[in-house]
Amino acid sequence: MKNIISVALFSMLAFVMCRCSGDWGESGNEIFKPNSAGRFAEVVVVMEKKLWEKPSGKAIYEILNEEMIGVPQPEEMFHVIRITPKNFKSMFKAHRTVLLTEISSKFTEPKIVFENDKWAKAQYIMKITAPNDSTFEKLVRDNKKLITNKLIEADMKRTNAFYRKNEAPAIRAKLEKNYHISMVAPNGYKIFMEEENFIWIGTEKPKTTEAFFVYFYDYVDSNTFEKESLIRMRDSFLKQYVAQDEFKKNYMYTDSMYSTGFEEFMLNGEYATKLRGIWLVNNDFMGGPFVSISMVDKKRNRIVTVDGYVYAGKQEKRDYIRRVEAILHTLKIL
Repeated sequence: MKNIISVALFSMLAFVMCRCSGDWGESGNEIFKPNSAGRFAEVVVVMEKKLWEKPSGKAIYEILNEEMIGVPQPEEMFHVIRITPKNFKSMFKAHRTVLLTEISSKFTEPKIVFENDKWAKAQYIMKITAPNDSTFEKLVRDNKKLITNKLIEADMKRTNAFYRKNEAPAIRAKLEKNYHISMVAPNGYKIFMEEENFIWIGTEKPKTTEAFFVYFYDYVDSNTFEKESLIRMRDSFLKQYVAQDEFKKNYMYTDSMYSTGFEEFMLNGEYATKLRGIWLVNNDFMGGPFVSISMVDKKRNRIVTVDGYVYAGKQEKRDYIRRVEAILHTLKIL
C-alpha cells in the first residue's frame, strides 16, 4: 500500500487526553523547540510496515485517503507520509501533523490521545493505541468523522494564527463598522464590491482566485436553515451581484447536478450551518468549489452568510478551499 494523504480526528467514544503545549516528551528544552514544518493538509503516519498491511493499517489508509467532498475532481482529504517507528527521527518529529500508532498487549483498552507542540511549535500530535488489531480497527472506523474533523481543525487553527499575524486590518475595520461582524482576512485580500447587504472580498492571481462573499437577509423562522432554502438564497444573491455582464446572463450559481453537502455545527459557541459544493457560471465554463456558513444575528434578527469560493482552473483545489474556509471560521457577530 503506497504512502498517501492522511487525516486523523478525535473520538467521543474513545478515551481522549490532552497535554499542554509545554510538554516536550522525552527530550529537549521548550526554549529551543523548532518551528514545525510540512505542507498544508499533510500528515506523517508512524506505523509498523506489517501493521500497515493488516485491517488496522487499511482502516487508517481508507479514512485518510477518502475523497474530499465539494471539489470538482477527485482529491484525497490529506497527503500522507507513512514511515516506520524506527525511521521516525528528528526531521519527521518536527512535522506539523503526526499520527502515531501502536498495538500491544500492554494496553488494556483502545485510546486516542492528542498533544500539542510535543516536538515543535504549532505541532499537532495524535496517538492511537490498542491491545490488538481488531480493537484498533474498530476504534478508527467508529470514530472516522471525529478523527478527520480534528486534523482539519488543527490545520485551520494554524492557518488562522498565521492570518492574524499577517492580517489586512482595513477589511476587519470595514466589516465591524459597516456590517457589525468581525472576520480575519490575510494581507493581499481586497474589497471587490460593497453594497448595503452584500460585500465581496478576495485576492486574484494569474491562475487562481480565492475569495468570499458576505450577505445578509431577514431571519423568518427555523426553516431558513433548511438546505434548499439556503441554496435558494445563495443563488439569489449571486445572480444579483456576481454577474459578468450588465444583463446578468453570466452569473454564478450552485451546481444542482452535484450533491451539495449540508451540516449543522457550533461556530464560536453559536449554532451554524454549512453548505459545501460546486459553483458554476451560467453561459460560461468557469467553476470550482465553495463553502458557505450561515448564522443568526439575534440582535438584528437577520441571517449572516459568509460564502467562500476558489477558482483554480485545472489545478487541485483542496488546499485553496480549506484556506478560504479557515477565514470563514473567524466569523463573529458583534
